[in-house]
Amino acid sequence: MKVTIVGTGYVGLVTGAGFADVGVDVTCVDVNEEKIKLLLDGKVPFYEPGLEDLLKRNVEKSRLQFSTDLGSSVKGADAVFLAVGTPMGVFKRSPEKWSPAWTGGGKGDHNTAALAQEGHTKCSMGLGATAEQLQALATCS
Repeated sequence: MKVTIVGTGYVGLVTGAGFADVGVDVTCVDVNEEKIKLLLDGKVPFYEPGLEDLLKRNVEKSRLQFSTDLGSSVKGADAVFLAVGTPMGVFKRSPEKWSPAWTGGGKGDHNTAALAQEGHTKCSMGLGATAEQLQALATCS
């Protein structure tokens, strides 16, 4: 199974490492080039007990990769998990503009298209969504 985790913060990186440790092929992708460089150098950008060893073990077994390229990272993925924050005021935008990945610098639309081309949903909602937001999400295609 091939999984892509979008976001390499506490949720995304720990989730990706956990999946890799049970044998899943995981690519963790992030727009933060410095963070990806740290991870590629075997360094963890925050403290989580046991995470550094978990990352090293799974990188060595080629089950865990890191990238800044969402398009190539989702290509052929069986599942894409979004572990990024929902921007403030997201509900004021139309559902097709709710980027499942990062929204800065106009990249959201490109990355949404990359996910859609691979057959993945282009809508997401963060924790704490209101009932109205969840109802709008249900209408996304």
